[in-house]
Amino acid sequence: PAVAPVLPVAAPATQAAAAAELTRPYVSARSHTPEALLEALDAHQGNQTRAAQALGLTLRQFSYRLRKAGLR
Repeated sequence: PAVAPVLPVAAPATQAAAAAELTRPYVSARSHTPEALLEALDAHQGNQTRAAQALGLTLRQFSYRLRKAGLR
């Protein structure tokens, strides 16, 4: 039996809009002062993951900012 080719189907507009909402907004590397980084670390007993979340950053972004500020 002949098999019909499978054609790609475009994602519904609602899925595209939902995906756009999930993207993290750009945050400048200079948007958090070294003091803000240290305050967040202190507030979360040195837990970098929680300090990063409190500042709206990923752990990777937070670690990068610590290194750039010479704090790590």
